Amino acid sequence: MRQNPTIDPFACDRRGAGPPLILLPGLFAGGWIWERTRARLTGGGRATVAGCHPYALYDRAQTTLVALTRHLGDFLDRHQIASATLLANSFGGLVALAFARRHAERVNALVLSGTPGLGDETNLGVGAPRKLTRDYAFQLADHLFYDRATITDAMVDATFAAVTQPGARRNIVRLLRVARTARLEQWLGEVNVPTLLLWGAEDRVTPVAPWRTVAGRLPAARLVTVARCGHSPMVERPDDFCSLVAPFLDRVAPVGAAACGCA
Repeated sequence: MRQNPTIDPFACDRRGAGPPLILLPGLFAGGWIWERTRARLTGGGRATVAGCHPYALYDRAQTTLVALTRHLGDFLDRHQIASATLLANSFGGLVALAFARRHAERVNALVLSGTPGLGDETNLGVGAPRKLTRDYAFQLADHLFYDRATITDAMVDATFAAVTQPGARRNIVRLLRVARTARLEQWLGEVNVPTLLLWGAEDRVTPVAPWRTVAGRLPAARLVTVARCGHSPMVERPDDFCSLVAPFLDRVAPVGAAACGCA
């Protein structure tokens, strides 16, 4: 039984036609985090399929990495997608890596930003919430983004409205524990798909430094940073995000001469 019967964890927003880019959400934020990049991502013959709801709203039974990996496979099956490129922010990146480790045949490439899971480095800066309040949401936004002016109050309120639904706080606590204990550095070498690690240079939640240390363990990975940017480059620096993603996609998953339309 779902924790919140109004939430469909398979709900998505599909745009465009052609090979799909799967846009995964984060722990707190749903599909809206991709709105500033989607038009350009679909501009060259690709589709985008964005999961609508943040992981905090998924079933209580899905608050393990194994369960969320299984859910991603079920999501692809439900939407009749045999294989795809996965773009993910924050906790979604951990799910994407775990899925690619087990199902490389279904993953063409990965684009990851702000992924947790390297020991205890994940730092929300405001602690795990005892109670989710609007004030807490704004404090979290101040910590997540380098330039808070790039994030509208409406975006923060949308996230606050989502994560104050039934069961969300308990799920947040559980999934933060998953992120802290994942120890993915022990199995990064098993993720053998082309991977772009695209990090905000000023990410205070999942700092880039530990990723510089272990990125070489991913057999087909490249790490680049976006200056003056926090945890979510696709939100805070969409132009930089697209200009870096475009040549990567053109190389590893080409579609015609102007594959991504982000340039």
